[in-house]
Amino acid sequence: MDPMPISLLMSRKATLRLVHSAEPDAPVDEPRPRRERRPHAVRTRGALATVLHRVAEAVAPPAAHDLRREVGHAA
Repeated sequence: MDPMPISLLMSRKATLRLVHSAEPDAPVDEPRPRRERRPHAVRTRGALATVLHRVAEAVAPPAAHDLRREVGHAA
C-alpha cells in the first residue's frame, strides 16, 4: 500500500478535527498531565555506586580471618 494515500487520510482527519475545534460547542480536550520522571543523575549515581562496589569486592584481597580458615588454623 502506498504511504501517500494513508498520509493524506490521516492529515485530512487531523485537519477536520482542528477546524471543528473552533466551533462554539466543540468539546475541549484537556492536555495530558506530564509524567513524573526521575532525574537521570540519580539513576546514574546509583548504578555507578553498585558497579564500583562489585568491582571493589572482586579485586579486594581476602580478609586476614578468611586466610586463617583456608590454611587450616582454628578460628
